[in-house]
Amino acid sequence: MLAQSLSKITLLDIIEAMEGGIFLNDCLIKKGFCPRDEVCPVHDVWKEAQKRFLDYLSSATLDNIAKSGRIKEKK
Repeated sequence: MLAQSLSKITLLDIIEAMEGGIFLNDCLIKKGFCPRDEVCPVHDVWKEAQKRFLDYLSSATLDNIAKSGRIKEKK
């Protein structure tokens, strides 16, 4: 039995519960983890990609995933 409804449980919730925080690059773990995070020209790209990725996982609820389930065609 789940503690919340399927519409309130996101894919991000499940992944973080099982694996911990998700980071696309080490520099995103925490400020200062990478000594170059303040000067690296790619840091802001990683930061934006991280935000979009987490936002996407946060929008994927178990309810939506279950409703969109279907057998996929083999290519």
